[in-house]
Amino acid sequence: MIFKTLVNTPYHPYYYMQISISNLGEQITNDSLNALFATHGTVDTATITTDANTGRQIASGLVDMPNEHEARMAIDKLDGCIINGQAVVVAASANDSAEQKG
Repeated sequence: MIFKTLVNTPYHPYYYMQISISNLGEQITNDSLNALFATHGTVDTATITTDANTGRQIASGLVDMPNEHEARMAIDKLDGCIINGQAVVVAASANDSAEQKG
């Protein structure tokens, strides 16, 4: 991933790894999701997914972390952990560090 960052730096210097989280309980908020991942590194954004029609929270979220190493450590530590009584699934999303943000 370092090579990819160096090659593209002049055009888009800000890269991130997007992490998807599923099986979250309804009591999780953007702030609590951010705090959970911040224990493993720098978090750019943490967002709980909501239904576009109802506005209700669905059991998933996305976290953007600018450091790939920290993001992979967070995935390893948090995948399968119990949050509010539910085992969450944490993985690199389809839009991981190969994408640029900006």
